[in-house]
Amino acid sequence: MAPDPLSDSERSERLLKRCIMRRDGAIQDMNDLHKLAVKAKGDISCKALFFARKADIEQFMADITVEQDTIMDALLDAGRDSEYVHTHAPLIREVKNQYYFIHATAQEMTVEPQPVQNVRTNLHLPKIKLPSFSGDILQWPTFRDKFVALVDSDPDLSPIEKFHLLAGCVTDRAATVVNSLKMTDMNYPIVWRKLIDQFDNPRLSASTLVDGLLSFRRMEFETVPGLSAFLHVFDESLQSLKMFDIEDVSSFIMFVLANKNLPRGTRELFEKDNSNTFPGIEDLVKFVRCRIKILENIDGAAGKHMPKDKSNGRFNDKPTGKLMMVSAQGDANPKCPICKAPHDVQVCSEFLSMQPPKRFKMITSFRRCFRCLSATHVSSACTSDVFCATCKGSHHSLLHLQKSRVRPPSDNGGSSGSAPGGMNRGASSSSVSIGAVSHVGKMGPSTVVLGTAVITPVIGSVKPWLYEF
Repeated sequence: MAPDPLSDSERSERLLKRCIMRRDGAIQDMNDLHKLAVKAKGDISCKALFFARKADIEQFMADITVEQDTIMDALLDAGRDSEYVHTHAPLIREVKNQYYFIHATAQEMTVEPQPVQNVRTNLHLPKIKLPSFSGDILQWPTFRDKFVALVDSDPDLSPIEKFHLLAGCVTDRAATVVNSLKMTDMNYPIVWRKLIDQFDNPRLSASTLVDGLLSFRRMEFETVPGLSAFLHVFDESLQSLKMFDIEDVSSFIMFVLANKNLPRGTRELFEKDNSNTFPGIEDLVKFVRCRIKILENIDGAAGKHMPKDKSNGRFNDKPTGKLMMVSAQGDANPKCPICKAPHDVQVCSEFLSMQPPKRFKMITSFRRCFRCLSATHVSSACTSDVFCATCKGSHHSLLHLQKSRVRPPSDNGGSSGSAPGGMNRGASSSSVSIGAVSHVGKMGPSTVVLGTAVITPVIGSVKPWLYEF
């Protein structure tokens, strides 16, 4: 019998190579199944093939384990421990990760998602009171967001139900808009859009906030209630201004201050050219420069054809020909401070029946503007174009006091007599003569007759002076 030409070491080496080849083949099958599992998670068309090949996963894992154990024994017998640790051991760890991933993927694809049950609990939550809105521009954002969250976005409510709830939330000006359409399913989105178009005005809301800051009354003394009111007004206004996302708040505030000092016609022209939601002072200055160039081109650089500006509270001596029978525009919801009726004070019969001095006293006591009789501001902050129809002074025609001249004292000096209006000619103390006059023009169905008056203080024989308010 011929001796075996291979030595023991050579036979062991050949056995090790065969085991490595069989193990690597099983590992390759496991890798292919792992790739198919990854693809099947995103492509449902591979699901059937994946489950068909997954049936061999246990056989792949068993072959890999057997061959790996044989390789480990052969290397340990040959004293090649480090080779197994660094070369062969990491392979089995990667195979186990793939094995578990394949099983997890198969389980995810097998379990069907359970439909979510909308289970109502017996928990009774308190009812949320619907917001109310009267037409205050500052309250609109809060009302809009609350109503949308509670009513408008509720899919369980029909349009007619939403319309009914909306009608119950609005009063005054807002109610006028809502009640302008009949309550039907079709009209609900229309009336909601009308409310948005009328009251969703970020620029006006921000300007109103700035006006509120400027009209805050200065505190004479430091008190806790006074400081608390100051903090409430200014902190709340600041937070509200931030909500409008104004790019430059300080520039916008300067714009609001400057814009009030321009004539109404100039402001209207600016609004026609303006495209910014929140214009800044730079936009207004640029516009005014353009207007100056336009007026110079029309009237010449000297502006000799242009009306003179108002000076020291009096208009120019050459009137423009406009004789104003003024009915100042009142508030949106006027209430007469004298008779408490829902009308402006300038049309109140009780107010009109008073003599001009008493009218002036009443307007002063109610802290109203002398120019337009509004209760929302004082005369120094008035932007109205109203002026007196008699003297062109910066006061309302109803507050004009008639001038009544007094004959100077006679040369005899010592004699005394009665001056017109019941004044002593030689009186050393101040006295006042008062009269009234009414301007009556061509009467129409909506004409308002305005009373005027002049007051003349007389001190001794000094020439009478005309005082304007």
